[in-house]
Formats: sequence, structure tokens, C-alpha cells
Amino acid sequence: MKKVKEKETSEFGKGLTYNLALFLAHQERFFEYRNKIKSGGSCFDYGLWFNGAGDHLYGLEIPKSFPKKLQKRLQDFQTKVLTFRNSLGLNEVTEKDIVWALRETKDLLMEIDGFLGIKSIKGEWE
Repeated sequence: MKKVKEKETSEFGKGLTYNLALFLAHQERFFEYRNKIKSGGSCFDYGLWFNGAGDHLYGLEIPKSFPKKLQKRLQDFQTKVLTFRNSLGLNEVTEKDIVWALRETKDLLMEIDGFLGIKSIKGEWE
């Protein structure tokens, strides 16, 4: 595999599956925020979560070779997450929004697998 050169990096990444994976890497922090809120924290923390995780969707590359329906689903996901990301401080973001975003990311990755001819199966321990 080709080693990434320093000048080929970006702050939040650029790609499709790579950036979706970076977004999912924030899942554990969601559990931390949820526990903090249940202990008397603020829903502002959910906005903070989207602020950090959503950064990775600025560099999301959607291939034109994908079916139009999949392209639209990816674009809609990106738009919705970035809207949540930009609502920081407005307490408009809920736990349900984050749960949706995490599930949608996993479902999108499975749909991409299907397009590539790979039959993926949902894991019990995701």
C-alpha cells in the first residue's frame, strides 16, 4: 500500500468510506456525552458531538459512478449532519438525532458494499 505523504493529508480527511469511518469513530464519545447529560449535563453536549464528528463530512466525496439514489442518500446525510453540526449552542440536537446519524452511517456503508457486490451482514456487536 502506498504511504501517505505529509502534504497529502488534510485536517479532517477526504474520501468516502474513510470519512464515514472517521465520523463513526466518534461513536464512543456519544456514549460519554449521553452519560454526562443523564447526570445533569446539558443537551448542548449533543451539539458538541455533531460539531466534532460532522467535521469529517466536509471532505465527503460522493462518486458520480454510484446509483443516483445512493448519491442522493449520501448527499442528504451530509446535508442533515452538517445542519446539526452548525446548530451548536442552540440545543436543537437530540440524542435521537445522533442515534439516527450513527445508524444511517452504518446503513450507508452496507449499501455501498452492496453496490460493490459485497454482501454485508449486520453485526450483533456493532
